[in-house]
Amino acid sequence: MTVLYGSLPDSQIWAEKATALRAAAARERDAVAQQTLLCLAEDCDAIAGEIEAQQPGKPKPPGNPPQKPEPEIPPPIDEPPRPIPSPRPEPPPVPIRARK
Repeated sequence: MTVLYGSLPDSQIWAEKATALRAAAARERDAVAQQTLLCLAEDCDAIAGEIEAQQPGKPKPPGNPPQKPEPEIPPPIDEPPRPIPSPRPEPPPVPIRARK
C-alpha cells in the first residue's frame, strides 16, 4: 500500500496512520495482534499530538527558564594569625641600698 503524504502536515500523517492501525485491528482475529495494532495506534496518536503542539505559529508551552550558573565567590583569603602580644616586661626591682 503506497500512500503519498506530500502536502499533509506531519501531525495529520501520524493521525491517519493511527486510524489505519485501528481499522486493521478491527479486522484482526488474533487477540495479541489486535492488541499490538491498538497500542501502535495509541503511539501514533501521541506522536501526532506532540507534533501538533510544536507546529510553527503556535506558542510554546511555558517551561522553566534556563538556570544561570551561580557566580563563583572566591574563597576568603586566609590571613596569617596575628602574633600573641608578649606581656609587658616588669620593671626591674628597685636596687636595695645599703644603710651606712
